[in-house]
Amino acid sequence: MNKTSDLNTIELFIRDHYEQLTNHQLSGKLGITISAVRTACRRLGLKRMELEYFTGEMIVFLKEQYTIIGDTELATIFQQKWPKQKGWTKKHIEKKRKYLHLSRTPGQIKAIHERNVKAGCFRLCPVKAWDKVGRTPDGEIHYWSMQKGARKIPFIKINGKFIQWGRWAWQQIYGEIAEGMNVVFRDGDPHNLTIDNLVLLSNAELSRKNSAKSSQALSDNYVAGILTHGNPTLRELLKKNPALLELKRQQLTLNRIIYEHETNN
Repeated sequence: MNKTSDLNTIELFIRDHYEQLTNHQLSGKLGITISAVRTACRRLGLKRMELEYFTGEMIVFLKEQYTIIGDTELATIFQQKWPKQKGWTKKHIEKKRKYLHLSRTPGQIKAIHERNVKAGCFRLCPVKAWDKVGRTPDGEIHYWSMQKGARKIPFIKINGKFIQWGRWAWQQIYGEIAEGMNVVFRDGDPHNLTIDNLVLLSNAELSRKNSAKSSQALSDNYVAGILTHGNPTLRELLKKNPALLELKRQQLTLNRIIYEHETNN
């Protein structure tokens, strides 16, 4: 559309296209500024949304309560006392406080936090987060580590709770698992999720299996254990010296090579 300065033509175009085009699009079509579009809209009584402003009563309440009540709770109270079509949010309260220069002291912030803890407000945080991002459905599998640095193993969600996939799968076929027994992956691959890849080991059997695996790989923990002979404090200290561990590892490796050579000959 060609540029025009005719006010009637501009207003007629805006009235006809207001619901289909944004202010930016109207501005581009008419060749006028955004400000001019907004002015014309106000003159025509066209509103994209009904703004809801803070009243004097709301401001007085905010000033009286902001030092003892947090913004999230204030938003809830505002919605109860002065219902808003789109609802009050923490952001609404926060922006108004900043506009009114209503800042809290560190002591006030701490007191509000302690008050919320006692009221049990934070117990709902995980629930609200799940409501927002969605909950994992039953039967879905995730991989997590049992401890820092450990290999990730599969967990499956059953009846709202995550349990180790291996134990769950074993129980589906063979029933309950006795105390002191462990379900492990036969081939060591936690991604090979088949019942044939599971084996039941006692604590002692699992310990021997892990010990053999560790010695074959000559891990830092295994090498440090040989050097420290049952002194856990010294072992942890020694594990921080990779150069010394590597020397011992090379010696052990050489001893194995010599032993295997003599055995084969």
